[in-house]
Amino acid sequence: MNEYVQVLLMISNTTRIWENRGHTPSELGQLARPHLQPLPTIPFQVIEGGKVSRNEPCPCGSGKKHKKCCGK
Repeated sequence: MNEYVQVLLMISNTTRIWENRGHTPSELGQLARPHLQPLPTIPFQVIEGGKVSRNEPCPCGSGKKHKKCCGK
């Protein structure tokens, strides 16, 4: 059974798929690696002061209204 599963995995990993624009899953993994970068770490800021209404500027500093930014 293990040999059968290994053969199926090899076939599926080396078959070119239309949805992948003609690439194999293995090729897609190699293409994606150079573009991967770690996410920047942004510390959370705790803002004291109470509740923010929907139409006030967002306390995160984005300049948008609270209802369009963090109030979603």
